[in-house]
Amino acid sequence: MLIYGARQVGKSYAAREFALKNYQALIEVDFEKDSLARTVFNTDLDPSGIIKSLEKMYNKQIDQEKILIFFDEIQRCPRALTALKYFAQETERGQSHYQIIAAGSLLGAPTQHKREDTLETIAFPVGKVEEVITYPLDFEEFLWASGQEWLAEQIRKHYRELSPMDEIVHQHTLNTYHDFLVVGGMPEVVERYLAGNNYDQIQRSIIANYVADMTKYRDDKLQSLKDIDVYNSIPSQLSRENKKFLYSGVKKGAKSRDYYASILWLKDSRIAIRCFKTKVGNLPPQSCEDRDFFKLYLSDTGLLCHQLQVTLKNLNLYDQSYQGAVTENYVACALQNKIQSLIHELHYWKAGGKTESAEIDFLIATNEGNIPIEVKSGLRVRSQSLNVFIKKYSPQYAIRLSEKNFGWQNNIKSLPLYAAFCIEDMI
Repeated sequence: MLIYGARQVGKSYAAREFALKNYQALIEVDFEKDSLARTVFNTDLDPSGIIKSLEKMYNKQIDQEKILIFFDEIQRCPRALTALKYFAQETERGQSHYQIIAAGSLLGAPTQHKREDTLETIAFPVGKVEEVITYPLDFEEFLWASGQEWLAEQIRKHYRELSPMDEIVHQHTLNTYHDFLVVGGMPEVVERYLAGNNYDQIQRSIIANYVADMTKYRDDKLQSLKDIDVYNSIPSQLSRENKKFLYSGVKKGAKSRDYYASILWLKDSRIAIRCFKTKVGNLPPQSCEDRDFFKLYLSDTGLLCHQLQVTLKNLNLYDQSYQGAVTENYVACALQNKIQSLIHELHYWKAGGKTESAEIDFLIATNEGNIPIEVKSGLRVRSQSLNVFIKKYSPQYAIRLSEKNFGWQNNIKSLPLYAAFCIEDMI
């Protein structure tokens, strides 16, 4: 198994917990910390040789069925990633059946690793591993972490029934959701918050680690600076009324060719989420993308709020002043976290005519056709754009996310923002 995900989203923790519950022992190889472990893969990638070397290093015999091998930070040892192919082939031939999980924070991103004064590009064992994406906690998982499983169950129940939540419970859940916007879903940040400790320092550290990776895994220093510039521009780009990503928002006069590689790197590193425009509302969104127009969101609202200096005290003022940038980013995260695919991206719809300004925040493909999703950060829900889309394409129904309670009117599902994680039932 190969676990993808940004730094500090809980990949290593999940692997260790899985080993604790299902195996007698765990051999953890951290390629970031242990340079000696990387030398095991310098010559032959034969599985039997690798196992013998690991047994010597850790002074333990590796039982194929009872011990889990965990390759952590595998992007630091590209040949170990390639070796997974040969372990898989031995399993297919019945020669061995070693249990291996690998995890890395930059898998999927174009990275290069220095080995003996040469550059080695990461090569994937295509079709030989089970691939899983790990994201920051969503709001449901945040409720689980805070001991409010009952509330998560109530949200799902009222989502299925589209019946209003008790008003006191509704207000309590909205307040908890507001906290989640600022805290975000990075596990260590959530842990600090729930313990009543300051979590701001952890958010700052995570952002610093992201920036450090942009220099560590890029041989071209100019390119790494471009990566950093794009990353730092995302909060201000989302703060505009028109949240479409502008290259000139990174640097005056910049063009696509200057920063497109950086956008791909941030997306493939799971640090940012890309949302393409589509001009046709009743065809598969991916089939009619306008790839020149897209929005970039951050993969965690807590990190976005930290960069914008948004706190629990000033969130309402900020979101009203800047057209719900944090709220829209939250919904992007909720949708992306539920689309468990390495290739799918989000989409929004914008009318194609030059005189038309109608725009829908998100458009998702379901078994019932395309469903438009309108996002409102408060209680005001009037939307001319949603009316235009419904009139033009007659979807099975539409979804409106706001601070209003659950309801159904005029073929529009009204969902509280805290119920965004329930939309997975449609995908």
